[in-house]
Amino acid sequence: MYTACLIALAGIGREWLRDFINRHILPPKEDYQRLIQEYAKELASHPLNVNYILDFYLSQIQTILPPKNALVFLIDIKESQYTIRSENEKGYIHVSYLLSDTLPQWLNQHPEPIILDNDGLPTTKITVDQEEIARLAMFSIRLVIPLMGKEELLGWLALQDKITDKPYTPDELDFLINISEKTLITLENAQLFETANRKTKELLALQDTSLDIASEQDTDRILMAVVERATNLLNAMGGSIYLLDQFLDVLNNKICFNLSKNYADIHLKIGEGIAGRVVQDGNSRIIPNYQKMSDQYQIYPSDTFGPVVAVPFTWKGQVRGVLELIRHTNTHNFTEEDVELLEVLASQSAIALENARLIREAHEKASQLQRLHEVNQIISATLDRETALRVVTKVAVEILNTEAGSIFVVDPTGQFLIFEIALGPKGMALVGQKIPLNKNSIAGSIVVNQKPMIVNDVASDPHWNINFDKETDFKTRDILGVPMSAFNRIIGVVEVINKKSGRGFTEDDLTTLVIFASQAAIAIVNAERFTQTDKELSARIQELNTLQMIDHELSASLEFDAVLELTISRTMDAFGANVGLIGIINKDRQGLLFKTMVGVAKKYDYYKTTVWNLNKGILGKVAKTGQPIIAVGDEIDNLSSDCRSTSQLCVPIILEEQVIGVISMELADLELFNETDKEFALRLADHAALAIRNAQLFEEVNAANQAKTEFMSVASHELKNPMTNIKGYTTMLEHVGDVQLSEQQQEFIHVIHSNIERMNRIVSDLLDVSRIEAGYIKLEMDVVSIQNIIKEVMQSMQTQIDKKHIKFHTNIPDAVPNVRGDHGRLVQIMANLVSNACKYTPENGNVFVNVEWDDKQYLTVNTTDTGYGISEEDQKKLFDKFFRSADQNIRDERGTGLGLSITKSMIEMHGGELWFESKLGKGSTFSFSLPLVG
Repeated sequence: MYTACLIALAGIGREWLRDFINRHILPPKEDYQRLIQEYAKELASHPLNVNYILDFYLSQIQTILPPKNALVFLIDIKESQYTIRSENEKGYIHVSYLLSDTLPQWLNQHPEPIILDNDGLPTTKITVDQEEIARLAMFSIRLVIPLMGKEELLGWLALQDKITDKPYTPDELDFLINISEKTLITLENAQLFETANRKTKELLALQDTSLDIASEQDTDRILMAVVERATNLLNAMGGSIYLLDQFLDVLNNKICFNLSKNYADIHLKIGEGIAGRVVQDGNSRIIPNYQKMSDQYQIYPSDTFGPVVAVPFTWKGQVRGVLELIRHTNTHNFTEEDVELLEVLASQSAIALENARLIREAHEKASQLQRLHEVNQIISATLDRETALRVVTKVAVEILNTEAGSIFVVDPTGQFLIFEIALGPKGMALVGQKIPLNKNSIAGSIVVNQKPMIVNDVASDPHWNINFDKETDFKTRDILGVPMSAFNRIIGVVEVINKKSGRGFTEDDLTTLVIFASQAAIAIVNAERFTQTDKELSARIQELNTLQMIDHELSASLEFDAVLELTISRTMDAFGANVGLIGIINKDRQGLLFKTMVGVAKKYDYYKTTVWNLNKGILGKVAKTGQPIIAVGDEIDNLSSDCRSTSQLCVPIILEEQVIGVISMELADLELFNETDKEFALRLADHAALAIRNAQLFEEVNAANQAKTEFMSVASHELKNPMTNIKGYTTMLEHVGDVQLSEQQQEFIHVIHSNIERMNRIVSDLLDVSRIEAGYIKLEMDVVSIQNIIKEVMQSMQTQIDKKHIKFHTNIPDAVPNVRGDHGRLVQIMANLVSNACKYTPENGNVFVNVEWDDKQYLTVNTTDTGYGISEEDQKKLFDKFFRSADQNIRDERGTGLGLSITKSMIEMHGGELWFESKLGKGSTFSFSLPLVG
């Protein structure tokens, strides 16, 4: 209002204007006190708001004095400076004084008004920098009234000339001082209230930030929330966050917010740039002018960057990262209060980041454990050792995210480690290599010390063998190795090499690999055991198959020499031997006779007929003691014909707890006989022993049979000639001269004839049996009519049939086909069967002969009687030579027990078959088949 009045009266004369103001506007002196009291009352009713208070304060001054313009420079605690706070501050917003400037320092120490002349110079001597006075002169300030708080300078009132251009009077100065003092109390409270509100807002913002990031598990989202909230809290242009890679000692720019470009590709060494220096000493930094930092300018090449503040993310005394905020150029600097706020925010952020890291690691660990569980199930189900080793290595590389991995296995001697698996570039070049099991290598040290090892930077470790890298053209940086232990023994070492992230291995990595390796080791041992068991089972099955094959082949032959040759041949094949022999102990048990030899030098043929002494060599020792022996070196008998043997295996052939011979084999290879070979050879010898004994017995039986056959042949021949003579003489007695023999004499001659015929049949049967056994019978095969054979037999036996009043029935079709056979032998066969039917059928019985044939090209002849029948017990022995039934009815009839045996052999020699059916007391049916012609 007053400003408008001044503008309206601008054209009125200066003197008149002064007189008008003095009479109508300015209060008389006695009213200043009243105005101040009224001001104080009204001020008390205003809200505690700095802007309201300052506006009311300045409006009262403008109304009562009034000056051409009035300004208030008020402390900005947050910004650590004094800035203009008034209704007319537009255009001067950037004019400020630092707390350390000389003007505020002087006013703080000398709380008295400063009067400036028309040239803008103090009218009294003060120690204030001229440049600072010049800032006031910019506003044509003539009077400065300090605003002193309880403890510090809150600011000052800066007034231009009065509208009347008259100087300020002492009363006016007193008025200004008094009204300022009244204002200060309320203003200070308002500032405190404003500060409290700001602090509350900041705390709420921190709380909100804390809540926002506390439940967040994604690191990037946490970092973005922090830098965005910090930027807004401190009115910054933007900011970024660096995180420290502790393994590489490098700061990586992870997040940029509201900057001119994304600086995510920036990586700083410790000590480099603002962030690097904060990490180096762990202290926050305020940089008033970014442009003056040449090294930092190379990092963020931007002309818009002004003040910078940087605070560390600290966790458990270690700097984990840095938060940087940046303001535009020509803006106020960051304050210590800003630093404190950011440090609180950074502390909360560090906790959130650590929690996120722990949660992430927990998830990763859970995922790893789940993966380990799944893999262990796979490994446990894998019963192939090679597959188990490869899966273990592959999963270890996968879980720890490494470039390569390998497994060393302790060899059976315990002196070497063998590269079993090597995954990675050109890893196959290492597979199969051996390294000594000692402390001179990383893997060897792990086994010897029975402890895992982390070797970050193998080049600095004395155990590292650089030749591994040379052979594979691979660069090894770091190695993590753990022993694979199962069932109280270390079976090998699993190693993983170079994390793909470039970082070194950690204790967490070690723990993960130890857990995995211990479980994997058990699975590998189980796979090894299964593989070994499978091999042993396969070997056992192979042995059993070999033994079964040998048993089968041996059972097919009873010839002694063939059995021995087959035994040594199969035994040598089973062991891959190049020399073999079987020696049999002679009858007086003085030595061995070499019955069969393979690969043996010719000079040892001598021992086929001359005994090898039981006190001589390995052969004699085994034969004498009955204990198997594996010999090497000079102990070997060395029977080879072409080279020196390296190993000999000799086992006894034992039957009924007595040594009957030995089996000996020799090898010329580097591979030697072992205990498993010895056990198998003993089992093979046990199987061979029975076959050898059976062959020996068969040989003896053959010899006995041959002797029997020769005896029967000789006996038959020797008996036949006298019987022929006796038969001739009895015939002569019946017809000699005219002498009439008495009835008794004729009876005697008839008895002689009957016995001679019976003896002839017995001798003929004996001759047939001996010829059959000796294989001397030859059949004269021709086309034969079975009808004629049967008729011929009926005619020759008609007397026997009629004598017992037997009814003989035949059923022979007219179209019966011919058979191929020996006519005489077929008559003999048919006569034997019909004769038996008649002999063992009571008088008035029946005998049936019928002939039939089928499409199988065989003719069948059935001879059925109604005789005594055959018991089940006798049926089992019916075709045995010389067998006679115990049935008295049958024993009453004469017979040798050779007829059916001869008949059966004769039918089989014709390619046919003989069989029977019988029931005691009911009769019997004997049937035989013969092949048809064509």
